[in-house]
Amino acid sequence: MTNSKTLQGVSLISEGEALGHGLFVDAATIAGAAAILAGKTLRSYLTHDNAQADRLGAEVGIFSNFRVSGDRLRADFQFLDAWTEANPQEFATLTELAALDDASFGVSLVGSVNPAWVMADGTEADALNAKSAPPGAIRSQPSIRFREIRSADFVTAPAANSALYSALSKRMSANQTELSNLRAEVARLRASPSDLALAVEVQKDQIAKLEADLATASMFDMRRAGAPAFATGNSLGQGDLPKGPGKHASDQEKWTHFSVLEQLNPTAAEIYRLQNLTPATRR
Repeated sequence: MTNSKTLQGVSLISEGEALGHGLFVDAATIAGAAAILAGKTLRSYLTHDNAQADRLGAEVGIFSNFRVSGDRLRADFQFLDAWTEANPQEFATLTELAALDDASFGVSLVGSVNPAWVMADGTEADALNAKSAPPGAIRSQPSIRFREIRSADFVTAPAANSALYSALSKRMSANQTELSNLRAEVARLRASPSDLALAVEVQKDQIAKLEADLATASMFDMRRAGAPAFATGNSLGQGDLPKGPGKHASDQEKWTHFSVLEQLNPTAAEIYRLQNLTPATRR
């Protein structure tokens, strides 16, 4: 990957969310960038400082040989002799990091873009002034469409890229993919009310099952500890709870009943407290 003053196969941009920008890099983004840069060279700088200003004379090197590789755009990098001679320490640090810890920095493209909503029917809609995804958009973020690319700069945390050569750590990459998939699913459900209603019902069933499992586990733990068991089913519903003392019972009796309820069903206990115990009473 590194050879004297050359870095080969450097990752310039990869598919996924452009972190912190509210934009998404998809396959069309990669293809568009490759088309813009085909047969050209691209200047590179250290960091994005003054990226919108004239940085002539601050170039670190040149990227060339752009090609699409899987989910990313790659290129080869050549350090400028003038820069390496004037900055030997920085040059030595960058090349050593590239060889030993390529996840410690990466490359980020600088240019201008036209964001676009990708629709379920394969068309695209301008997203330049949009505040939210239109009906039919496949995700909640518009995709990047480059108008021009001016440089590819070395930075510690590129928003739309990964480590210098590979991806982010496998876990971070998986999390990013999962997040993107979830957002796409949310957008799809919003566009289809019937599917959304079905998803809600499925969630209700899952929640009910979890609550039942939790109640069963709680009762098992209580019985092991020697606590009194009042429920015989799989859950502690209102009908399974012990009945409270009569309305003429003493405050002490009411507090005793409240303490039992707290162990069995905190929600029922709170309701009982609000209905039967006043701030003036004490345990």
